[in-house]
Amino acid sequence: MKEIKCPNCGKVFSVDVRNFEQQLLDFKDKFGRNYRIASEIHFF
Repeated sequence: MKEIKCPNCGKVFSVDVRNFEQQLLDFKDKFGRNYRIASEIHFF
């Protein structure tokens, strides 16, 4: 967990940054696959 202070309101937020990079890569991979599939569908 990492605590980040908001510069605007001063509130402190706890953010879980464990596995962030892997989660981001997984998201990009899944998004890319879904985008490719969606772009191959022709509705007309």
